[in-house]
This record gives sequence, C-alpha cells and structure tokens, in this order.
Amino acid sequence: MKYKLTVALITMNRADQLKLAIESCVAAALPAATQFVVVDNGSTDDTEAVVTALKDSIGYDLVYHKETVNRGVGGGRNLCFDLSEGEYVYFFDDDAEIPEQQRNEFFMSSLAFLDRNPQVALLTTDVKDTVFGERKIITARTQKVEDLRCSYTFHGGTVFARKSSFESPLFMNIMYGNEEIAVSMGAFDRGCCSVYFPDVYILHNPKVDKWKGRDADRLNLQSISNTYTIKSILYPRVLLPVLHLAYTRRLKKHNITDKAQIREFKLRRREFCKENRTKKIKISTVIRAYREFGLTVF
Repeated sequence: MKYKLTVALITMNRADQLKLAIESCVAAALPAATQFVVVDNGSTDDTEAVVTALKDSIGYDLVYHKETVNRGVGGGRNLCFDLSEGEYVYFFDDDAEIPEQQRNEFFMSSLAFLDRNPQVALLTTDVKDTVFGERKIITARTQKVEDLRCSYTFHGGTVFARKSSFESPLFMNIMYGNEEIAVSMGAFDRGCCSVYFPDVYILHNPKVDKWKGRDADRLNLQSISNTYTIKSILYPRVLLPVLHLAYTRRLKKHNITDKAQIREFKLRRREFCKENRTKKIKISTVIRAYREFGLTVF
C-alpha cells in the first residue's frame, strides 16, 4: 500500500464543518504516510474552494472528488474506499472532530491495535454526541480481542477498516441508514471481526436533531425497513420468516402505524432487493452472531 492510513470523508454543503474535521485530524498524531480522501456528494456551497485551500496547506496528500448528484452515505463511502490507497481506511463524519485531549493517541493507538491483530477487520471508536447523547454499540457476550469486546456493527462515521479484508463495493448503496450491517456481518462470515474501542472517541456536532422533527416516524420506518432489506439480501432465504417477524416487532415497538408509508417502503424494499445481489452469508454465521449479540442480529 502507498499509505499507512487514509482518512476518508463524504460531505455535502458543510464546508465550515468539513474544514474543522480535517484540521482536527491534521492536528493529531498521524503516520507520516497518511492520505486524505474527500468525496463531495454534490455540494452547492464553497466546499470545493475550502478543500482546494486545505490541499495546499495540510502537508498530506489529499484527493478530492466531486459528484454531480448525491450518492448517499453508502455510495459516497464506496467511492472513498475505491480512491483510498491506505492499508487502513478511517471513515470520519464531516460534522465531527478529533477532540484536543484525544489527538496524541487517537490514530496511533488505534493503528497499533490493528497491526497487532490481523483478524480485526473493523475498529470502531466511541462517539460523544452533542445532540443525540450516548450512542451505544452492541458488543459480544464473550468474544474479545486483547481486552476489547467484539461488536455487532460499528459507528459508520468513526471506523477504521482494514482495506485488505474487503472488496469493492464495500457498502450496500441504500439511502439512508444501517449500511454498516452488511459490512460487519460479511466480515464476521469470513472469519474476521469488528471491535469496539471505547477509550478513544470523536466529538460529533450535528447541527440538527433530525429524530425530533415531524419526520421522526418516517425516519424510524426507513431505518427499520433498511435493516429488513439488507438482511433479506444478505441472510439465507430460510431465515426470511424470522426477519419478517423481527421487522413487524420493530414497527410495533416504535408505534409505526401509517399504512401508506409502510406500503411505500415495502415497494422500495422489493425494488432494492430485485436490483441488488450479494453473496449470502452462511447460516452458521447467523447462529454464531445470535449467540454473541442476541436477537438484534435478526
């Protein structure tokens, strides 16, 4: 690999926050062989000018790619993955920062752990969120690597991925929500694991709490539907009745009753499943995951 680390960000109309995010990484201890990759999902603000200025000033190689349309989280991160030339790719949200008190250890301790443990494909850090509060990661009952617990999935905006553990495309391009499931379960199926590193963290600064507006129910439904869609594609067909039961229980748990919206997402789910295929994971993988992570795997 040309670089030890690639710091990868997708962005759209957040020029000021993107600048802070990149500068917080540059202010941290980084390997000398570090690359930055920015994929712009069709910004209409001055993002391009901001990135161009950063490219001349940060002291690291920076690749900037601008799309004419919004490819979403999965599509944008897939482009980041393809443009990355690092042994490890660190996916970082454009509205987050590496806090000052974390800058000496954040990258270097994470990379050292990954170097020592080649079976770890994904290492997700903690998140201190100024809007959403604590963002918990579901960890394994018994599985550990060194003293860190394995995790069911990961924080998409703060995760180190070992590039050699994956093929392109990395994410299912479903817009938006729970894209991480297929990545982590696919790694688990190949004998690798995802690990949660709670001692290092980022500060996440979203400008709006989208879960408290009038579209909160729709966003919950989208998240639930995406989970069902991804697992329907990824899991063996024999598990479809179990996945449907889990889907209906989640609808009930979140008191989602709008039949028109449920029908809309059902049609979207069917269309996505027709257009997207991937190698299914083994049923033994799902059973192992259930033993470690419980019913959430369904």
